[in-house]
Amino acid sequence: WLLVAPSISKAGDEINELSFLIGRKYVDLFYPGIENRTGLYYIGKDFKKITPLMKSYQWEKAEVLLLELIEKGNPKIAPRAENNLRLVHDAMGKNKY
Repeated sequence: WLLVAPSISKAGDEINELSFLIGRKYVDLFYPGIENRTGLYYIGKDFKKITPLMKSYQWEKAEVLLLELIEKGNPKIAPRAENNLRLVHDAMGKNKY
């Protein structure tokens, strides 16, 4: 008799890789990871008080000052302040995706 069967030794690498990926997905269900995101924000004389707050993660204070800038309605500054406010809201977890 001649028996032909799949070779476990050849499939070992593929089994290891698949089992690792499945295990990783299972762990991620219970332990959420950290997500690093970057974004560009405006600086300059109009953002003189806001920039240090953003750099030191004082999101609530930066949010208040940015909202004040937006309410002033300066056509050049308001869109830039809105961009910075989106980044602040991202950092605060207020933006939904």
